[in-house]
Amino acid sequence: MPDETPQFTNVAVVTRTRWSEPSRLRHQVAELLDRKGHIVQFLEKSFVMKGDVSHGVGRISVRPLRDVVHHQLRVSRALTLLEAAWMRRELPQAIMGKPEVIINFRYDCYALRDVYPDVPIITVINDDFVNRARPYAKREAVYCFESTLRVSDVVLVVSYPLLRQAREIVPDARLFLPWARTHYATPEAGLTRRDVLYWGFINDRIDWDVVLQLLDDGQRVHFVGPIERSARAEQVLAHRNVEYHGVRPLAELSSVVDRCCCSILPYNVGRSKLEVTINNRAFELLAFGLPLVYADYPELLEAPEEVISKATTTAQYKEAIAACVATFDARQARIRDFLSEHDSESRYRQLLAEMNLSVRARRDR
Repeated sequence: MPDETPQFTNVAVVTRTRWSEPSRLRHQVAELLDRKGHIVQFLEKSFVMKGDVSHGVGRISVRPLRDVVHHQLRVSRALTLLEAAWMRRELPQAIMGKPEVIINFRYDCYALRDVYPDVPIITVINDDFVNRARPYAKREAVYCFESTLRVSDVVLVVSYPLLRQAREIVPDARLFLPWARTHYATPEAGLTRRDVLYWGFINDRIDWDVVLQLLDDGQRVHFVGPIERSARAEQVLAHRNVEYHGVRPLAELSSVVDRCCCSILPYNVGRSKLEVTINNRAFELLAFGLPLVYADYPELLEAPEEVISKATTTAQYKEAIAACVATFDARQARIRDFLSEHDSESRYRQLLAEMNLSVRARRDR
């Protein structure tokens, strides 16, 4: 049951994401606010020619927000300004009524301020949009990124590298991390756990060389998640030591989780912009008692080694997995304590504080 009706009864969450996509931070924010009694409008990605219609997901209203020029195709200022003009036309049609707060996940939606000059805007930067932009679109990506941050009352980011990037534009940008949406549950003790789990998007961000070496050495790996465009995924998933379980929530995988000593997140650091601090799937996995063996990003969230081990080479992954096999039950108290600071209640308190801060900031302008 939701809490009593809180302040900010009409919150618009503006995204470039389909509600039907696998759950990401923008879905989680909308669901958290809905659960706490806020009225939430979730604006999802759409394009002019598709004619999408509004629909509901429980009490959340999902509404289309149509682009006219894809953000990776804005190769000139004229196209950027065309998109902004289009947004000024589309936003009042997409958002019902006047929202009390807008939580914006689009790095290029500075037109929000033109349409809602006195509505508090919280912008959440959840990816390195500038450095991931195509070379021919980077100039306009920088312009949109900076313009959007400057018209926002509060700027939140999901990693330390993104925090530095944002603070070059707005010095008071702050960190806002994902969280575990489910409560920690102590796994059954005394089970034989030798397998490992990969739960997430299956694409070429994975270090396939490391994974194949683990598989060839006899390590059984369970893969769960959507298969995105990848040159090697099909080869790896056909390996004799792989079990692929499709796209499923962890709650439906108890028989698999009970066989696993940890979850591996073997991303190829060399293909990354190193913007990672922690992803939202990490907290979900920890909530099921699975320690993490995570790619060694230089600014990965600090955690006890019993909770998150770092690895780069196959040998390091093997050593970390062996340690999890030997000490799985003993690690659970540290995992539980770590998650107590990264649950939905702590994130909701932060989000509510940021919403109140955005109101004060708008009033003071």
